[in-house]
This record gives sequence, C-alpha cells and structure tokens, in this order.
Amino acid sequence: MNRGEAEKCMELGKKHLRAGNYRQAVKWFDKSIRLFPLPGAEALRGRSEESAKQQEAPSPSASSRAAPAAATPSSSNASSTVSQPEDTRPYTEDQVRIVRKIKMCKTHYDVLGVAKNADENEVKKAYRKLALKLHPDKNSAPGAEDAFKAVGKAFTILSDDQKRADYDRFGDTAPGENNSRQRSRQQHHGGFHDEDISPEDIFNMFFGGGMPRQRQRQRQAQPRQQADQTPRTPMQQLLQFLPLILVLCLSLFSFPGNQTAPFR
Repeated sequence: MNRGEAEKCMELGKKHLRAGNYRQAVKWFDKSIRLFPLPGAEALRGRSEESAKQQEAPSPSASSRAAPAAATPSSSNASSTVSQPEDTRPYTEDQVRIVRKIKMCKTHYDVLGVAKNADENEVKKAYRKLALKLHPDKNSAPGAEDAFKAVGKAFTILSDDQKRADYDRFGDTAPGENNSRQRSRQQHHGGFHDEDISPEDIFNMFFGGGMPRQRQRQRQAQPRQQADQTPRTPMQQLLQFLPLILVLCLSLFSFPGNQTAPFR
C-alpha cells in the first residue's frame, strides 16, 4: 500500500521538477521517501533542493541584466553558462544519503562513526573509508565538499591526544584553544595535526599524495643535518689525510742516495 502511494508522490515530484516548482518537488519527494524508499527518490530530492536554492538566490541588479543584451552571442553564451550550476556531474542516491548522514551528525565521533574509546587505528580506518566516498572528485552530490571537510576536521581532532581530550571536556569551543594548538604543533611536528594542513592534504597523505610540500622539505632537510652533525671515526680522519701521506712518501723515495765509491 505504501509503495503505491510513494510512487504517486514521486510522480508528482517529477511533474513539479519539470515545471520548475522546485520547493513543491522537494515536498513531494520527501513524502515519497517517508512512505517507501523508492530507487532514485533521494537523488531527485537532492537535485530539486539544489535547484530551489539557486532559484531563491538574489536576482542581479538592473544594470547587470542590461549588459548581456548588448553583448555579442559568444558573451551571451558565456553568461548563460555561468548562471548554471557549477557541478553538473551525475550522482547516486547512496552519495546523497551519506552526505545527509554526515550533515546530521552532532559530534566528531558521530561523523567518523566510531565510539568514544576508539583507538588511533579505528579512527584512521573510519576516516579512510569516509574520505574515499566523500572526496569532491568522487562525489558530486550537493554538500559533498562540506561533508568532506567535516570528516577531515573530525579526524584532525580525534587523532590528536591533546585536542581530543579538550574536545571531550569542552566540545568545539574549548578554552585556551590557541594554547592547545601551539602544544599540538610542538608535540606532533610533521604529523597530521598542524593547523595549516587542509582536508585535501590529509587525504593525500593517506592515498599516495605524500606529505604537504612544506612538511616534505623539512623532512628532507633532517637527514642532511644529521649527516653533517655525525662525528667522524678515527679511520675516516686517517683516510682524509691519506693522499698527503702518499705524496710525502713519494717525495722521500725520489731523492738519489749517496753515490757508491769507485771500485779500487
């Protein structure tokens, strides 16, 4: 019974979507989803929501509307292209669902889907799984970029012992947060915990992008500094002066000895 009603609501939603009544379409798609989870309903609902936001955006001023009228055809085409959604790639119902799930989470633990006593390996495993599904290059659903940033922020906090302790005690608005950040930079230099590391940097560390360039240069400089500061062994010091010793020996043997007295 519910499936039949859900199909009717979905058809009404499609009708409003084609007519440009995006808010009405969202309403009917929501009702269809509540009645029965039909395939494609979530994706259509997300598309309607995105179109409704664009439709409700402030309209341009009269002067900006007058400019395209005098423009060349190529300029008009460029203007119409800009007015379209930035990302027109298709997306699936599962991608929409995971984005919504992340946006509804209240805590960083909920975002990663781990328990409060989860260890570092569990946190990393959860981040790796979600980051692959939410990266903007892989997920074009509305809000995927914000969800990807939320996952990166949750990992940054829960993978740092000091930040995690402050978060457990005070939440996101922990007092003395600047001091905590400074301690984290000192204690975890070169790790995942620097404030200047973006969610994209963290993703690259996990999936073959390497460390951020700034951190990479510092790591490459450390072996050279350590090599310069390593004390030399006596054998190395002797080998350093070996060429000079050889030159002196050759010089001594090159002088002629005393001539032998003639035979009597």
